[in-house]
Amino acid sequence: MSVDREKLISAVYSASMSPEFYYESLDAIDTLFFEQVSNVGDSTFNNKHNIDREILHHIRRSNEISDRLGRPKLDKSRAELLLETAPNPAFIFDQSENIVAMNDMARLAGFRSCQVLSNCCTSEHVLMRIRDFVFRNDSQKLLIEPGYINAEKNINTCIFVRRTGKNSKPHGEKQDGHLRHQYFLTMVNLGFDQSKTELLKETYELTQAEVDVAVHLASGLQIPEIATKRNVKVETVRFQIKAIKRKTNSRDLSSIVRLVCGFSAGILTSSQLSTSGRENTEQAPQLKIQKQITLSDGRKMSYLEQGDPEGIPVLLLHTIPYGAELIKGAAEAAKRMNLRIISPYRPGYGRSETHKDAKGDAYINMVCTDMHELLGQLNIDQVAIAGIAIGPVYAMRFAHLYPDRVSHLFAISRTPMWKDEWIAKTPKRQRLFMRITRHTPQLLSLILKATMAYIDKGHAKHSFNVACADSTADMSALRNPEISSLMEKEFVEGLIPGVDAMHHEIVLGMKDYSQEALGLKHKFYVLHGDDDKVFNVSQSQAFVDYVPGTELEVVKGAGHLLIYSHWKYVLQAIKKKLG
Repeated sequence: MSVDREKLISAVYSASMSPEFYYESLDAIDTLFFEQVSNVGDSTFNNKHNIDREILHHIRRSNEISDRLGRPKLDKSRAELLLETAPNPAFIFDQSENIVAMNDMARLAGFRSCQVLSNCCTSEHVLMRIRDFVFRNDSQKLLIEPGYINAEKNINTCIFVRRTGKNSKPHGEKQDGHLRHQYFLTMVNLGFDQSKTELLKETYELTQAEVDVAVHLASGLQIPEIATKRNVKVETVRFQIKAIKRKTNSRDLSSIVRLVCGFSAGILTSSQLSTSGRENTEQAPQLKIQKQITLSDGRKMSYLEQGDPEGIPVLLLHTIPYGAELIKGAAEAAKRMNLRIISPYRPGYGRSETHKDAKGDAYINMVCTDMHELLGQLNIDQVAIAGIAIGPVYAMRFAHLYPDRVSHLFAISRTPMWKDEWIAKTPKRQRLFMRITRHTPQLLSLILKATMAYIDKGHAKHSFNVACADSTADMSALRNPEISSLMEKEFVEGLIPGVDAMHHEIVLGMKDYSQEALGLKHKFYVLHGDDDKVFNVSQSQAFVDYVPGTELEVVKGAGHLLIYSHWKYVLQAIKKKLG
């Protein structure tokens, strides 16, 4: 057996069973399978039937072994999952007050060197309250305490501590023969905007004056200070406090403060900290709300609502497997712009269930049927649709099947068009997946399982950093910890069900739908970054040239991660078109 064949067989087995050698395996497969392609080009080279029987046997055998071993359970604790999704600086500590983990926002806030709780919590009052919570009341699972962990900081925040249970991971060591509890700690800003004060007012049937007084109390002001600030008598403030106590069933001022702090904490963190997939139709309006519906065939479909819940509806269709969730600034802007961004998770992504037999066009049509049913359950007659990368394929098909339900079509970072000649101009990692899909489809399932194994080992962030490495704009975007953390979260959560949906969509992504686009009632408005190296802007230009009526806006200084880095352009373009 030749050295090359030995290397190839070794790479086939190690790809999915040795995640630590993931990229080495991909490089070997790339070199040994596709070295001829660079000479003749992807549009003319085809070796689908040139894989000999022995190599095919090893590919099948590796797939069988991978399937029998199954996907290992994610070893992240509930506390760590909370940590990843927390929108503010957050920590995990144990009963011995050891800081066992922190998120990127905590590191950037200057807590990187903290090893024990007292290192980062210099407010003696807050520290004592946390200690009391940990050691005195074992039945209490939540602490909400006004203040900031740094003594010198303003009190217009509160500390949010949740007991997350016991952990058998290495940092969940035994104490007196028992596993230690772990605790999740984060800081929540108590800034109340109009929507939150209205919600507090409605929930407890308070007057506007009573809401103002309650918020001032939670901000640390004393009664005389509140009277001065509101330009009323002290007796008036005391009368309003009595009314607040009665309406909120609060015993004293401390109870009012805790109620307001908890109310704010719940609004700001409930969608990020929730670990359940339950339908949440009773929750108050938020910037981001995770919901779920049951479809007519019994499947569950998850979706995310962002922005203004009463605004103009826009379906935002994610790519593989990210783009559903906006960064906080974009969600806030969507609310100001009166946009209701609805991001459905396609079958097989996140917690949306799929049919195993749905492939190709059947899968596309199932996605569109699901979205049509979602709109029906939400009582939405007409919607604008914005698709990211692979998303425009589904936007196009939906507009084809249900033209009267669509007002506008937007394509972000890609159009539903494909030419094999584009493969050669694609960055190395994406190019390999494309060549495997086109030339050696027998290998695709195995490579995707290898990718999943690599991500499951905690390498999601490294994966998309490698994928975006060719674009200066994208690498700049990924230096923003919020963007990086959000993408990592979506990589992990989006692929919870496995790789089946990802497999379908990679295949679909290499089909040309431009002919179907010619017959659409609505034409795409395309937004594409000029530094997009994954899908060059020239590809969108080719679609515009082919499909009359299509418009293209090239966003300067943006890469493939346009939806994250240049969300202002995206939202403004959508708003402008919607009028």
